[in-house]
Amino acid sequence: MSLKRLHIIFDRRLSAANFFEKALQVYGDKHFLDFDVPLELDRRYPKITVSELIAVMNRASNVLLEHGLQRFDRVALLKANDADYFVYGFAAVRAGGIAVPMNGGMQPHIVVDYLNYVGATVVVLDRERLERLEALDWRSRCPQVREVLVTDAPGPQGGSLPALLSRASDRFEPVALEPDEDVLIVHTSGTTGVPKGVLHTSGSYVAGLKGMLKVAIIPQRLPIMSAFPFNHYIAYQGIGSALVGGNVGILVSRPSGERMLELIQKLRPGVVFSFPHSLVEMYHHGMKQYDLDSVKLWMAGADCSHEAHIREFVRRGSLVKVFGKTLLPSLYIDNLGSSEVGFPAFHRISSRYSTLYSRCIGKRMWSGPQVKVADEHGQELPPDHIGRLMVKGPTLFKGYWNSHDRLHGVVKDGWWWTGDVGYRDARGRYFHLDRDVDTVRTRTCAVSSLLLEEHILNHPKVSEAVVVGKRAADGSHVPFAYVQLRRDERAADAELLQWARSGLPQGVDQLELRIVVPEQIPRGLTGKVLKRELRRQLDGA
Repeated sequence: MSLKRLHIIFDRRLSAANFFEKALQVYGDKHFLDFDVPLELDRRYPKITVSELIAVMNRASNVLLEHGLQRFDRVALLKANDADYFVYGFAAVRAGGIAVPMNGGMQPHIVVDYLNYVGATVVVLDRERLERLEALDWRSRCPQVREVLVTDAPGPQGGSLPALLSRASDRFEPVALEPDEDVLIVHTSGTTGVPKGVLHTSGSYVAGLKGMLKVAIIPQRLPIMSAFPFNHYIAYQGIGSALVGGNVGILVSRPSGERMLELIQKLRPGVVFSFPHSLVEMYHHGMKQYDLDSVKLWMAGADCSHEAHIREFVRRGSLVKVFGKTLLPSLYIDNLGSSEVGFPAFHRISSRYSTLYSRCIGKRMWSGPQVKVADEHGQELPPDHIGRLMVKGPTLFKGYWNSHDRLHGVVKDGWWWTGDVGYRDARGRYFHLDRDVDTVRTRTCAVSSLLLEEHILNHPKVSEAVVVGKRAADGSHVPFAYVQLRRDERAADAELLQWARSGLPQGVDQLELRIVVPEQIPRGLTGKVLKRELRRQLDGA
């Protein structure tokens, strides 16, 4: 680990407002970010240095204060997916507000409810989202909103945000933040219901930055390509971590599988970091015809990837070359966490020689939160006993905004249940079996939908599998598999059904299966499969 990174790790005064200046002090003014789409707030920047980034944020902070931003005001951000989310978000934090980044794909009626839920007083949005909200007469339904700033057109009061930014000063002193002061409300993906507002403090955010520096997985010389929804907490953490780590970031705002592969071939990053869904899109598109040799590490955040997908990626890229020839192919790193955890709780490193899968998520990330497998009372279970995956540590969220009741029954002595179930083996390796709500409870035993999906994906003709429970007449559930075939492949339902049934636990003999196309699999704002929607469809069939 470099002395420069240690200088940041041991800085007790580091905050979510001043870490930009700290990075500038430690590394100097260097090229920091490349954008696949130039910053909307200032089109001069297809790439940006640290000092230029600070200047842009300072102008945005001054505009917010000139328009009446007060301490701890919630500043909602709603726009097309690009890096402006990061700039506007931290401009609000540095000016003393609480940033509330919202996914631009959120339905207008949910936007209205969410603005009221968080009590947003300032809204920064683009013209497209504004027009959608105008159809709902949103201002009369959100009376607490005092200011509306439009990023790509004159606002309701006639002010153009780009024009305001061009006239604003780039000199600004960020607020002093205590570790327990609120800075970010990010929303969950909504896979199990309406998105919840996850509240993070300056202390939990900085703990995540320092935790990534302690791991030191990514050398400073390696450019990192990131493809996330920029409103998501993982994007705020990922970009911040690249800054304090001295890395160059390549930010992708339109991350289709084909576009990602083209950008990797063109820009040659050393690390590719995204949600598993974006990597799976690359897998579906086909990677053979692209030059991916620059990639040393494929990194998936939030969820655990399936074996079939991992095996395809570790055949690509090049970790070690000798005389221009690949000696060791790339590695695939799973990082299991969530917006609430604020940091990967588990990580697993896979290579082309890996043989252990079965939903293994590796070991606890040593610089991350404490983890345990516990019963419903929070008591730790011995190895090989299935229970709740619980976490505890400084990166954890403060709570759900205005929704303290959502913590009832899931917090025990500071330990938070993630909603996942799994077990730990005698060697300290953890296995992620399912989300508790997605476990298929048959009349004889509980079936892990994820383990069954992994088994189905190992069929050579299958590219995607989603398993949910279909309600039976007696109130139990039957596993129901939605299967997507590889491009140009053909298979009969009976062939796949026989394969899928061979992966069922002993005593379970019922399973239904349907071959589908991608459009028939509902996905949420972050690309995650909405299993609750599939269950609802089956219940209504």
